[in-house]
Order: sequence, then C-alpha cells, then structure tokens
Amino acid sequence: MTLLARSGDNLFSSAEDFVRNHANVAVLCAYIKTPALKLLNDSGNIKQVVVRWEFRDICSGASDFEELFQYCRNYEIELFSNQRIHLKVLWDMRSDAFLGSANISKRGLGESGGNHNWELSTAVDNISFSDQQYLNKLLRDSTLITDARMEELRRKKAEVDYV
Repeated sequence: MTLLARSGDNLFSSAEDFVRNHANVAVLCAYIKTPALKLLNDSGNIKQVVVRWEFRDICSGASDFEELFQYCRNYEIELFSNQRIHLKVLWDMRSDAFLGSANISKRGLGESGGNHNWELSTAVDNISFSDQQYLNKLLRDSTLITDARMEELRRKKAEVDYV
C-alpha cells in the first residue's frame, strides 16, 4: 500500500524522513522558501537545489532569492535555476523519489498551522532508468547559480520596479 503524505498531517514529516534517509538529495521545485528548506534539511543531506527563478518569481518573492542563495552557499549546496520546471520532487540521485504537488514552503508542506495549502505527495522506490535519465537531463539543462550569475540577477532586479 502506498502512503499519501497530506499537508497539515504527515507531508512535512514524510519529506523530512525521505531527506534524512538518503545521503545525497536533490530538490527540484519551482518555488522554494528558505525557512522551509532549512527545516527539511536538518540532516544536511540536501546537496543540490533546482528552482525555477523566472525573473518575475525573483521580483515577486514567489521564491526566495538572496536568502536561498546564501543558505545554499553556506551549506555547500549547489544551486541551479531552470525556468521550465514546475515539478516538485526530492530525488536521491539514484532510484528513489518523493514527489507531489507541494512547493518547498511552510504552507506547501503543511507547517504553517491551519493556514496550509491542500497538497499530496508520496515516496516512490526504484524509479525506472528512463525516469532517472529524465531527472538527470533536467539537472544538466539547468544553470548553476555562480557568484557572477547572482550578481547579474541582482543588477537586473535593481533595474526593475516590479508591481
């Protein structure tokens, strides 16, 4: 029987267990809020993060920008952007995944008290080789956020008055 992890119930603890029980986790998620990522990464097993970071996401605060960059830098997590992603998956870089509808945020993971989104996720063991290739391709097609790339994004953001 497959467990459905539900926001406001067991979604956060299930995601945290997945990260804790896998030594090399990649987080591929359109929108990430740093406080939720910090809670999820208590074990220190998250090694890569891919976030969408379309320019409007950065300007609107849909996904954290400076705080996420600093957190990843401080904990030696490789940070990438890929403007085509909308998926939400924790992946052990091999054959196991935890996937669903929740963004990495306290509301998405159900850690914001009663004010959470309605989300579902589940763990999947032994994903196919073609699915592993798909996730690897997504990583290869993503842009590493270097200091130079971050400075370029900062400059661009400063030039725009986003409403």
